Amino acid sequence: MKEFSEIKWSEVARKAIEQRVGDLEELNRLSLKSKLSSKDVDVINKLMKLI
Repeated sequence: MKEFSEIKWSEVARKAIEQRVGDLEELNRLSLKSKLSSKDVDVINKLMKLI
């Protein structure tokens, strides 16, 4: 980070946190409409990790 001192790292971190929160909010919104069980989600998650 010292090598790139011209970068406002707090701003980079803030934007990354905002993006992550937005992603989590979107996942929550989608999950409310989902008919999948927790077991279904676990299976899909394991399959996605294989890709």
